[in-house]
Amino acid sequence: MPVEEVASTVGGQASRLAWYRFSTTARRRWGAYLGLVLIIGLVGGAGMGALAAARRTASSYTTFLASTNPSDLTLNYQGQDISGKLSRLPGVAKVATSLFTLNAFPISRSGQPVIPSALAEGEVGPAAGLAGEFFSQDRVTVTRGRMASPGRQDEFVATAQAARLLGWHLGEVIPMGFYLNSQGPSALRPHLELKMKLTGFFIFNNGVVVDTVDRYPAFFLFTPAVAKAVDQGPQDFLYGLKLVEGAGGVPAVEREIITELPRGTGGYTFHVTSVVEDQVNQSIEPEATALAVFGPSPCSLACSSPGKPSGACWPKTRAKRPCSGRWVPARGHWCSTA
Repeated sequence: MPVEEVASTVGGQASRLAWYRFSTTARRRWGAYLGLVLIIGLVGGAGMGALAAARRTASSYTTFLASTNPSDLTLNYQGQDISGKLSRLPGVAKVATSLFTLNAFPISRSGQPVIPSALAEGEVGPAAGLAGEFFSQDRVTVTRGRMASPGRQDEFVATAQAARLLGWHLGEVIPMGFYLNSQGPSALRPHLELKMKLTGFFIFNNGVVVDTVDRYPAFFLFTPAVAKAVDQGPQDFLYGLKLVEGAGGVPAVEREIITELPRGTGGYTFHVTSVVEDQVNQSIEPEATALAVFGPSPCSLACSSPGKPSGACWPKTRAKRPCSGRWVPARGHWCSTA
């Protein structure tokens, strides 16, 4: 008989034998195979989910920060408004401004200031966006309710902690008095009286990571419409600066600012956003690493991978050498590297 016919005959017999073996084995052990498939799907899915969660966790703060249109550099400064000087510096692309020395207090029906202990002791303080800060740049994030409308004087927002310390509730209308520095809270009537609605609770774009020490003072935030009505002389300003060269331009711009500050300037402080971002990312790195380590572990329990398997799951009766005695939870199966 020709070699070709012999090969064809043997090949056909081998194919029929293989098919017979598969069909009889599959009928007898279909439950075990089905269980194995389910375990691979569930455990492998958990592993892939953990890997995806690790990637999201590692980049979560960076993504959140970018959504707030962050400044590259912020400057706390006490004195006259220098936003015009800052905007003319070569390395500065944009300047946003806010106030942190508002004389704002709840008032009684007779117009007299009511100063809660949290305000008197500095646990809570007022702030206001003056030119973009907190409303379009370094945007605060509302956690409940809605953001106050920038063009309205009768709306404001607060951190949940500030509202708790002051006994305010979401949606409450609070009579508020604003005093000039020349008046003080002992004046007969405030410079500006408003009935203001607390429209929402918010966090600053670095408020998601501050520790217990840095949570004080908590703040309530007024709109630019209010800030413009009570802006007066030397105050405590916060400037948010977007730089031409981004974070890389910070050292040069800091030097330019120090040179431009008036002589005899009081306190000033710089805060570099990229430094804060790095600190936050380092603080969440352990969680991201743990998820990344957990991710491949369930995948390895599935005992197979596309291409070249790291192990194969066989019926116990076929397993000659279990891999370190490791039991695969699929009804009567051992995992073998053979």
